[in-house]
Amino acid sequence: MSTRSNPSLGRGIPLLGILCTLLVGVLFAPCCAGTEDYLSAIPEDVQACARALAWSSGYRHITHRDEQWDAREHAPRETCQTCGGAPMCVVCMEYDLESYNGRPGVTSDLRGCLRTVQRYLRSATRQETQALAALYWTAYWDGRHNRPGESRAEEGWNVVSPTTTADGEAEFATPFILGISSLRVGRIADAESGDDLAADSLTAEFVFEDEASALLGPADLRTVIFTADGYASEVVAEFTETETDTPQGTLVHLMPEQDGVLLMPLTSGGATCKVCTVVLEILSDNGSTVKARLLHCGENGRWEQWFKGDIPRRKTAPPKECRTCTYWLRYEQVETKDQNNNPMSFGKYTLFHCKPDNHWEQVYVHTATKVSALPKGRCTPGQEVILVTEFKRGKRTYVRHDLCRCNSKGQWVRIGGWIEPKSE
Repeated sequence: MSTRSNPSLGRGIPLLGILCTLLVGVLFAPCCAGTEDYLSAIPEDVQACARALAWSSGYRHITHRDEQWDAREHAPRETCQTCGGAPMCVVCMEYDLESYNGRPGVTSDLRGCLRTVQRYLRSATRQETQALAALYWTAYWDGRHNRPGESRAEEGWNVVSPTTTADGEAEFATPFILGISSLRVGRIADAESGDDLAADSLTAEFVFEDEASALLGPADLRTVIFTADGYASEVVAEFTETETDTPQGTLVHLMPEQDGVLLMPLTSGGATCKVCTVVLEILSDNGSTVKARLLHCGENGRWEQWFKGDIPRRKTAPPKECRTCTYWLRYEQVETKDQNNNPMSFGKYTLFHCKPDNHWEQVYVHTATKVSALPKGRCTPGQEVILVTEFKRGKRTYVRHDLCRCNSKGQWVRIGGWIEPKSE
């Protein structure tokens, strides 16, 4: 066992008295052995809050070494002899949670998480406590090394299917956003017919700012992309917060500013699409990675999702040979003139797909016109433009590109952007 003085297991006797009282009756099996089954029984909001608290502590302890845990990184089965052989990872978790009470600069979101975790631990079983401590231990060292936490490393962690509330609202759980229980949508409907759509036909993908830390808060949320078969993706960027009082405490929910979500059908008036054609939707672009959705017209004459995910944005044409079933997305800035000989420019996305013969085939070209100001009035749903503005930083001039998309309500929504030095 480490002998660092900092949670100084000798100096911190009053605190350890509290901790050891909490551990009375524990059989002291190895802390991290067989935790997976018990971890699945722990509510997702408790797990998310435990990760957030632990990561924040680990990150803080990079500079506040006098507060660091008295345990080694690769020894989760170490025991605390002062506590009569209690698992060290449980002791360290309890110690660290208590330290939040006197720690300066703790955000309201983290204080809410502290209450959530401590409330859960008061009724947790021995095995559940040890499972949560194992999770806490891992997240702490992620923060200590300033690496992304587990919840953001998992593929698809931010894509959520809804449940239906007692009031008939679609509810998307958001345990990965500090202080927010869920996103609620009052109504989901076809934008043309006005008919309600079943909540379970929809998924929501949460997109956060590129520079967001591992601890995601409401301010880090950039957009939510709603997707359903047969409809164009809808991007929502403005939300309000509402509160619900429950016996367990107050829950905070996000709601789209205009409450409902309208989805534009990919075929209008019941018309069918042309079989074996494709459509590329650009959902987000940060200058290096594009979040895209590729739709294919099937034999039934309806659009079907072929692919949805992140694709690297390339500046060059693809090489001659490739690996089957991969994609290459090239972005070009094109300068040209219109039919009246006026200069115009646009961003051009060209998607290539690798055929079975291991050679690239161009499958779709998507363009967005560049503008110096967003067009006024109601826009055409699905239309995209790139808002171009210049600014100075020191002696250099930079060009900011904001990719904007018109939603089903005829309003512009920013779905991405990037900054480049202005060419001389």
